[in-house]
Amino acid sequence: MEPENCYAGAALFQPSKVALARLRQRLINDPEGLADILTDTEFKETFPDGVVTRKAFDIVPDGFESSHPVAPYLKMVGLGCRHDLPDGLLLEDTAIDTLIDIFSTARQLVRYFD
Repeated sequence: MEPENCYAGAALFQPSKVALARLRQRLINDPEGLADILTDTEFKETFPDGVVTRKAFDIVPDGFESSHPVAPYLKMVGLGCRHDLPDGLLLEDTAIDTLIDIFSTARQLVRYFD
């Protein structure tokens, strides 16, 4: 939380090399799992930008096929989902309910990380 930059979601940002390798292997082994998450109506409504990252490589890392369906995600150094929030929402009594809904929807991506 910070003024003009409030959001909620879930992420694996700045993962260790081991965690990043494990995530990339999961992407290769289960591209359908990620596709199911990204096409889920509730996920798309809550996270209209889909899966995001703070940093991505220009090319797919060595050892991975650039033609693989998850190639754009293999370039990401960590990934997550983000729902922007207006600052005023956090002062409302219903803020916790909104956050619970957002985190509940993000849960499927978090489970995919494991």
